[in-house]
Order: sequence, then structure tokens, then C-alpha cells
Amino acid sequence: MVLLVALRGEVGTDTASYLSIVQQIKITGFQNTGILASYIEPAFLYLIKALSYVTDVPMFVLVLIALISTTVLMSASVATDRALFVFAFCIIPIFYMDMMMNGLRYGLSFSFAMYAVLKFYQRDLWLSIGFGVVAVLFHTSGLLLFCMIALFADDRAEIKRWATLIAVLLLAVLVSLYIPASALEGRHVLVEKHVLVEKHVFYKQFASPSWYSGLAPLTMSFALLFILRYGNRGSSLLSTHQEYIFLALAGLTFGIAKFSYAGLRLQFVVLFAMLLMLQFKPQFAKIMDEKNKKRVMLVGFLGILAFMKNIIQGEGQGASPFLP
Repeated sequence: MVLLVALRGEVGTDTASYLSIVQQIKITGFQNTGILASYIEPAFLYLIKALSYVTDVPMFVLVLIALISTTVLMSASVATDRALFVFAFCIIPIFYMDMMMNGLRYGLSFSFAMYAVLKFYQRDLWLSIGFGVVAVLFHTSGLLLFCMIALFADDRAEIKRWATLIAVLLLAVLVSLYIPASALEGRHVLVEKHVLVEKHVFYKQFASPSWYSGLAPLTMSFALLFILRYGNRGSSLLSTHQEYIFLALAGLTFGIAKFSYAGLRLQFVVLFAMLLMLQFKPQFAKIMDEKNKKRVMLVGFLGILAFMKNIIQGEGQGASPFLP
């Protein structure tokens, strides 16, 4: 799959857009990037600039970004057999191609977030904070990912550690929102940029693709809830209020997906957060018996079917569709 990503050519829903961004930065440096800086996080722009010194071929820059994300994902997933199993049979079929060939920014963010969550549950808070800051500076949705996982904390000590982590990440996001756009151009005139506002305007332009949009991630989320609810010899690994939180988040994001494309992204946050907890949360370790491994594989199979449906429906649409 790494070879497929690296050798794919100009396919992938947003590949044409990212090629345009790389080309613009390559030609002008950071000059005239005001529009880009208004809705793209600065860490991603700086990464593109750095990689442009490695290669002047825009497509190679995108491949290098995908390889960075892949390396971080694999480094985190080899920590335990459980993490590797969930990565291989759920995260790869559901998210990998989309993270590497479509949403490169959220792909970077989620990859570093995975490593941050690993370090958090290994009780290495400072390293977790470091990777978490990198994650949210690549894409602000990473902050929602950490907030989602924090809702499933099991005791006061864990809540305090999550509060510390999220407070630092929130501060990093707030600082990044007011990085002057002129700073990218080497000037000293302060020009505020409001990334969250621009993202809201951007996503408002995209309505829900169809009335059943979001049904696939909703089904996979409910399947994960079933595994956690009945997976440990009929007893739930979630408390009652955690189950209600999960149901509320899954239902709310599915409802948003009826009106806006942003709802689909939020559904991905909920689903990815559950998979990270399934990978690393110590209380979930005893769930991985043979029966539940088959259930987890079934969730991944549903992800493959959903991905195939989406790329077939988008055949020939846009400048760089998955299927030309």
C-alpha cells in the first residue's frame, strides 16, 4: 500500500489541490500565500517549504509527506501486538488511503496524535504533549481527537493528565490562530488570520453528498461500541455514562453529516479516537480474544467496502479523482 501511494501519479480526491499549493510555495516561497495561510495551518506550510529544499518536484513532496505519516503510524503501532492488530485490520483499511492520498493535513495530525496517545498511556506526559502539539499544528481537528479520548477517562488522575495535555494543546492552537500571515513573507506588519473562521466558511461551501452520507462511519462506530459493550465475557468495558457519551457523539456527528461535509470529518474523529483507545487504553487490553479479533476484522472489512463505494461513485469527477 505504501508503494501504491508513492507510485500512484496524479490521483486522489485532493491531490490536484495539494499539487497547486506546493507549486505556489515553490514559485513564490512564502510570498503571496495570504489565502493559503488563512485556512491552512502554518506547520503544514513550513513542512512543504522544508521539503521543497529536498526536491523540486511537487508530486515527490506529497509522497514524502505520506512517508512521514506512514513512518509515525508504524512506529506507534509496533508498540504492542494489540496496537499492531488494530492498525493492520482497522486503521489501514478505513483510513490509510484517505490519509495519504486525500487529507494529507489531517493524516499528519492523526499520525502524530496516535504517537501522542501511545506515550500518554505509557505515562510519558511530556513526550505526549510534544507529539500532541505537532499534531494540532498540522490540523486543528487533532485537538478534537484528544478531547474525545479524554471523555473516556476512568479516574481522577487520568482526568488531570488529560486536562494538562489538552490545556497545552489548546494554547498551541490559540497561538497558531494569530500567527501573522505577514510572518510567512518575512515582514513585520501584524495581520491577524483566523483559521477556524476560514475553515467554517470553507466547509459551508460543501453540502452533504447524499442523504445517506455518514452511514458507513456510523455503522463502524456502532460496531466498535458493540465490541466494547459485549466483548469481555458479556460485561461492558465502558461505564454507562461513557456509553451514552459515545452514542451522543456518534449520533450528533451523523446528524451534522446530513447538512455539511464537515460532519463526515467529525465522524472520522469519533471513529479514529475509538480505534486509538482500542489500541492503547490499558483497560481495553483484555478484549482481544479470538472472537473479538474477528469482530475487529469485520469492522475493517466494512471500511474497505465503504472506501470502494466512495471511489467508484467519484469516478472521473474532479481534477484528480481516485478513479480517472
